[in-house]
Amino acid sequence: MNQDNTDTANPQKQKSSTRFFILMVLALVVALMINERFSSVKSVIDWSHDLQGALTASAKDGKPVLLNFSSQGCRYCVQMETEVIVQDDIKSAIGKYVPVKLDAFENLEAAARYEVNALPAYIIADADGNKLAMVDGFQSFERFKKFLEHGLAITSAKEQ
Repeated sequence: MNQDNTDTANPQKQKSSTRFFILMVLALVVALMINERFSSVKSVIDWSHDLQGALTASAKDGKPVLLNFSSQGCRYCVQMETEVIVQDDIKSAIGKYVPVKLDAFENLEAAARYEVNALPAYIIADADGNKLAMVDGFQSFERFKKFLEHGLAITSAKEQ
């Protein structure tokens, strides 16, 4: 018996190889779809990307700064944008701030300054850049709304 072509002559091994290949292709397609979903979300907020400019605007307008530290591909950052920040009450509350969004990995100095250890991280700061309040990770609508209201109360009390 000739055993040189046993792999190609064995239909069971061919089916197994084909199934493996199809599963690998499907896994790759799913991974690409997930990456696309989590990396390209358009925000409903017109975030600035300039911290110094936001601090200057804060001093001029008398509004506190809302810093949003995130990163491309951050699952919970996308979830905040698509589930929480899109809510009318949240958009309205953010409108009372000078919103600035920074990529934590491209702004390492700012991330270190504000002690960002998890993403997303939201920091309320005054016009001098002093951190007044912070939350990180995914926040429910209710918790994020309370955080934003608390930040406005802190800054209002600080001004008096």
